[in-house]
This record gives sequence, C-alpha cells and structure tokens, in this order.
Amino acid sequence: MAKVFNELGDHGRIVADGTPSAIKSQSAPQVIRCTTSIAVPELEAMFGVQSVRLAGGRAELLVSIAEPVVRDLALRDAGLADLEVAGAGLEEAFLAITHAT
Repeated sequence: MAKVFNELGDHGRIVADGTPSAIKSQSAPQVIRCTTSIAVPELEAMFGVQSVRLAGGRAELLVSIAEPVVRDLALRDAGLADLEVAGAGLEEAFLAITHAT
C-alpha cells in the first residue's frame, strides 16, 4: 500500500516512482520568482525556461538550471526586482516530468 503513495501518475500511467525527494531530484527543476517587465512570451522563449506563470504580480519560471536564466533576466530587464531562486516542489517536479514524457 505504501508504494501507491510513492508513485506519480499521469492519466493512469506511472511516470515516476519513489519518495517525494527522489521524484523531485529526477527532474531537478528550479523555480525563479521575480518582478519583471519582460512579457510572458519572451520569458517562455528564454533558453532553459520550461514554463512561466504569473502569481501575485510576479513571474514564476520553472527552469532546468537557474543561473543562466537569472543572468539573462538581469541583462534584459534593468528593473528586475524581488528575485528569488528555489528548488522546485513536488507539483513542479510532476509538471516537469509529465511535460517530458
């Protein structure tokens, strides 16, 4: 029974199996949150960006590797503010894994 809670499924098929930490490490996404004047389509087109959503007036970017994206953001937007980089949670890992399969 415990295994059922450790499987991550998408439309009835198992796409990942393991503890939440192990599942997150399989996709290894990171989240960049910031206030930027860059339009969403331009953010989505940036190398390394997997997805973009707006939340509370801030952009939230799911990225494979944060450092080059942060550099690109800073070069494109002199008014870049409220920058935060964090490891992705289980929800973001699920989105990254199911997007890749």
